[in-house]
Amino acid sequence: MGKLLGLAALYLLVSCSTLGRSSEGDPNLLFFDDFLDNRHGWLVEDTERIRSDIEHGDYIITKKGRWGISSRSVVCALNQEEDFIIETVITKREGYDEYGYGIIWGCRSPRDTYKFVITGEGRYLYGRVEYNDWHGMDTFEESGAVHPGNATNKLVVKKLGSRLFLLINDRVVHETEFEPFSPSNVGFILEDGMKIEVGSLSVRRLP
Repeated sequence: MGKLLGLAALYLLVSCSTLGRSSEGDPNLLFFDDFLDNRHGWLVEDTERIRSDIEHGDYIITKKGRWGISSRSVVCALNQEEDFIIETVITKREGYDEYGYGIIWGCRSPRDTYKFVITGEGRYLYGRVEYNDWHGMDTFEESGAVHPGNATNKLVVKKLGSRLFLLINDRVVHETEFEPFSPSNVGFILEDGMKIEVGSLSVRRLP
């Protein structure tokens, strides 16, 4: 778990003022991206540390070498007094199965964020890292809900009242007390030598 808590990282925060095409006419859909284009201004780059690009309806992030954790996030207008659901579909293409990848929110940097990550070994972890402090699950837990190896998984973060539910492929794997967060953003995180393809990201208000 140490790799997830304290490594140096790259960080990008991009602001999005418009929703994706598929959100039109749905007042409860606060944010949507199907990555058919780069309307939300995700970082596209190819450096010695990381490559990120939008291709064929996926946001593809490749973490090169041993440079620590990287994350990408976008701002969305989320009222935390209301119930909501954050959903993403991520495919792991390459990388060590013991390393983590997944979704983040309330992210000030990769070392100060809430995270819900899974591994190719079929494990998951939830919590908040604040630089050298960790608040959350004591260790990774195994779950048959995870599609292991290089596979596609759907991750969901759902707030209902004062409770927070975490789902993997439509199965609840963890329930805890909801903690207000700031800033109001969502995104992705991955570790050394990994390649992931993000097929979609949505944030929805629950009526």
